[in-house]
Amino acid sequence: MKPIFWAVVVLVSLGLTGCRQQSQVISIITGENLLQNPSFEENDKSSGRFWSIHNFPGFQFAKDTPPDGGTWSLSLTSDWTPPSVYASQTIATPPGIRDFRLTFWVKNEFGGNAVIIRGIFADTTQTVASLTTEPNKVWKAYTLTFQIPLPAPDSLRVELWAAPTELQRIITLYDLITLEPIQ
Repeated sequence: MKPIFWAVVVLVSLGLTGCRQQSQVISIITGENLLQNPSFEENDKSSGRFWSIHNFPGFQFAKDTPPDGGTWSLSLTSDWTPPSVYASQTIATPPGIRDFRLTFWVKNEFGGNAVIIRGIFADTTQTVASLTTEPNKVWKAYTLTFQIPLPAPDSLRVELWAAPTELQRIITLYDLITLEPIQ
């Protein structure tokens, strides 16, 4: 009877350890940064996981990052023909939270690129907040605080846009994208 008792104790303790690990994963996902893969890399490799690319056939990355940015950044190319290229990530709107802070780093020689937050409702999509950056040949951090409307949208979509151009090819780099609830 003792071996069965110890087998049960071991199984229960393994189950509790598994639960503890699962709750840690949940706390990471629902922690301060609501966005996943904010630095466009996984396991020391470039990655667009959790992000979508629009108006371009696939993700491009650069080995050029801001301080503490890891190894890779997202590279968005604008050519002379519209529509502009952008990357996006959509998250469910956290219940009971209206105030948010978006921080990000960008590098673009010509500026004019924009970060747009859209609220997605059952019947429409509307811009909740946006910020257009300045030309900067070095990495620069930006912060955008905003409040979502009531009734709250079902989800929020963060869009990272390349600088618009009609004359030449322009590269816009993004890294360390953070969307935090402000409570």
